[in-house]
Amino acid sequence: MITIANIITKLAGKVFGPFLWRRPLNLLALALLLSAAPSAHAQTYYIGSDSGDWATAGNWNPTGIPGSGATVDIGTFSTTQGFVTVTLDYNYTSANALGSLTLNDANSFSTDLVQNNSSYNMDATTEIIGTNLSGNTYDQSAGTNTVGGTLTLGQGTDGGGAYNLSGTGTLTAALAVIGASGTGTFTQIGTSSNTLSGGLILGDNSSGTGIYNLSGTSTLSVSAGGETIGSLGTGTFTQSGNSTNTILAGSVPGAGILYVGLYNSGAYNLGDTATLTAVDEYVGDVGSGTFNQNGTSSNTISGNLSVGKATQGTYNLSGAGNILQNAYLTAGSETIGDAGNGTFNQSGTAVNTITGVMGTLIVGSQSTSTGTYTLSDTASLSAANETIGDAGTGTFTQSGTSSNAVSGTLTLGNQKGSLGTYTLSGMGTLSASNETIGDYGQGTFTQSGTSSNTISGLLQLGLYLGSTGSNTYQLSGAGTLTADNEDIGVTTGGVTDTFTQSGTSSNTISGLLRVGVIKPSIAAYNLGESGTLTADNEDIGAGGNGTFTQSGTASNTITYLLDVGAQSTSTGAYNLKGGSLTAVVEAIGDAGNGTFTQSGSSTNTISESLVIGDQLGSTGTYNLSGTATLTAADEFLGELGYQNEVPFASTAIFTQTGGVNTVNGGDPAYFATNGGAFLTLFGSSVSLVQYNLKGGILNGATETVGDDNTTAQKADFNQTGGTNNALSLTIGEYDGLSDAQGHGNGTYELNSNDAVGNATTILTANSETIGNLGTGTFTQSGSSSNSISGTLDIGSQSGSTGTYTLSDTATLSAGSETVGDQGTGTFTQSGTASNTITGGLILGNTSTGIGTYNLEGGTLSAGYETIGGLGTGTLTQSGTSSNAISGFLNVDSQS
Repeated sequence: MITIANIITKLAGKVFGPFLWRRPLNLLALALLLSAAPSAHAQTYYIGSDSGDWATAGNWNPTGIPGSGATVDIGTFSTTQGFVTVTLDYNYTSANALGSLTLNDANSFSTDLVQNNSSYNMDATTEIIGTNLSGNTYDQSAGTNTVGGTLTLGQGTDGGGAYNLSGTGTLTAALAVIGASGTGTFTQIGTSSNTLSGGLILGDNSSGTGIYNLSGTSTLSVSAGGETIGSLGTGTFTQSGNSTNTILAGSVPGAGILYVGLYNSGAYNLGDTATLTAVDEYVGDVGSGTFNQNGTSSNTISGNLSVGKATQGTYNLSGAGNILQNAYLTAGSETIGDAGNGTFNQSGTAVNTITGVMGTLIVGSQSTSTGTYTLSDTASLSAANETIGDAGTGTFTQSGTSSNAVSGTLTLGNQKGSLGTYTLSGMGTLSASNETIGDYGQGTFTQSGTSSNTISGLLQLGLYLGSTGSNTYQLSGAGTLTADNEDIGVTTGGVTDTFTQSGTSSNTISGLLRVGVIKPSIAAYNLGESGTLTADNEDIGAGGNGTFTQSGTASNTITYLLDVGAQSTSTGAYNLKGGSLTAVVEAIGDAGNGTFTQSGSSTNTISESLVIGDQLGSTGTYNLSGTATLTAADEFLGELGYQNEVPFASTAIFTQTGGVNTVNGGDPAYFATNGGAFLTLFGSSVSLVQYNLKGGILNGATETVGDDNTTAQKADFNQTGGTNNALSLTIGEYDGLSDAQGHGNGTYELNSNDAVGNATTILTANSETIGNLGTGTFTQSGSSSNSISGTLDIGSQSGSTGTYTLSDTATLSAGSETVGDQGTGTFTQSGTASNTITGGLILGNTSTGIGTYNLEGGTLSAGYETIGGLGTGTLTQSGTSSNAISGFLNVDSQS
């Protein structure tokens, strides 16, 4: 038989095309148009008593049981003006189906059609419960009711209709409109079933209000047009018990879709152990929609859940409070705030699983959208990927003991102009393969409480150039962050990407931390309070601009290398104001520009080497002050003064105004392999290498000033304060290169700030060599003091040149002094300075040695003096100077 449903299905695909799914109202208009067509059958009215039977012929006008194609009206011409109840005791099939059935209490208080016997079924092309008045009810508890076209409840503006489907009753229709322009209520309970092949609409027109209550173990199945809860009117769907609502996929546009608030206002309440299944669900399309899910219910969406598709949508997902009884939401993908405003609240023990191949959660999808996701209590969320702020504004708030598991990437601020915010607190847990805070947009991540964030791969903060706004990660409280690698400020420029860590929080990186990755990025890492950071390696200024500031009692433990100013394009700065830093090797100015500033009572412990100004074109600076302590096995300034025996420019400057710098040779194994505790100032003809000691203490080093450099004075040790306790001091060491490159060149300036002795500058050493195989210059003035327990050797090896100038009130003491050992040595003493030698003074020790001592002022005292041993020696005494020899004076001993 040709039914309205058949015609609707054909026209839906051929006439209305893709617009039909966006306007389910067209289905209703078409159905009403066709059902209103002239019929060859006369109108049949119920005129029986308040309580009558359908099969009583006298209850109808014209007399007789309504037959095939009849247009039946119950209530319009009721003669009792009471509460009319008609019981169906006649069987209709497709062979004798009515044309239409209308319940309208125009002439009675209420109209009720009762279908309670499984032997009697209803079949009609259309059914209207409540045309223009209220109080009309269809009660079905048994049998089948087949509507070939549209079932309408509350057709007119003042119309009101109710349909109660219970027991084992079965309803089948093409389209059900609950509240067309009036008020309609559909209540389904028991084990009843409702199958709609053309769609379900609640609140069709602007004045319509539709309500659907689905409970018990009843089932609702809808195909073709899907379900619309609030089209142009208001709709409310409440599902409870163990009921099932299935919205089937199909080829007709709109099939498989649940709309909650299509054009006006809609609400869907899903509770108890009820189940809902759909292809797609839109909560708040052009209108406003609210979806409330609780109990142990389940909502399964094979496609996309969109909350706030165009206007305003809210989804509240809450569990039963028992970890074994959860509310479940499953979707292929979820969009919270598509083009409108979307809010998702997940609490209790609720579970939200996004299972699609891409499996993406998007919060704040389009540029016009705002999305908010709140995850609390013990609720859990899982997805392949999550984007908070895709092109719009997205906010994710996680608290309680909730968990969020992202198997792929979590992105905050994806596209340009977007803003993504993630707040993780309480004991919440977040896990992801990768996290990007600020892709092309702006991202903010705030972590506190005892929460944990575990990243198996890479954390990136500020990924692309042109990212709008500063990207930040704030780790506080007792929160824990774990990642394989972390990049702070990748390629962004013009803004500063900042990681701030405080409280007792911990950040554990199994691989590399980079701050300021690629030029022109600008990035900062702030580690304060009692926070702990652990990494395998750290690059501060990897290829861009990076700053690391550490304060409080925070600790930073590096398994191997700290590199500040790693690449030639980079600028790195490390400010150690408090707490402790530990590393195996630290490079300050590796190939770029690096600055390390240590102050307060901080500690920096290096088990192997500190390298300052390492490679071609690099600049390295270390500033030590306050009561800070630095400990290293070795320290090298301007380590590679030559590259392939060609000098290159680099700058290495160490300035100490306070604190303690101890060079201790490292652990016994390292000491045995490397041979000592070295403080070495390298250099070249185009390098600047300096150690400026203005205060504090330098301890325990084998010190070399001017190793791999040329005769240009580019390696300088300037001491104007503090104390230098050296194991040995060599100024002007052999360069280790060919003779064509020259030898080492170094200078040492030992000078107190006050020439009359109010300030003390102290140097102590076991031995000092001024000009070993290179050129060495030592200038001592003011009230400074140089105490050598062993030998002072000036011009030590053949070809070397050594110069020592002693003036003002400075004091020098040594076990012995040789001026011109195998090389050329010159000693000049003036002012009221004193030189005290326990043993002997030798001028021109070997056959190649040339030694000169100019005693122009002050006092010289020695156990003995040899002027010209096997070489050439000259001592010139003038002014008011004095020379006191407790033993012998030997002039030209060779002769």
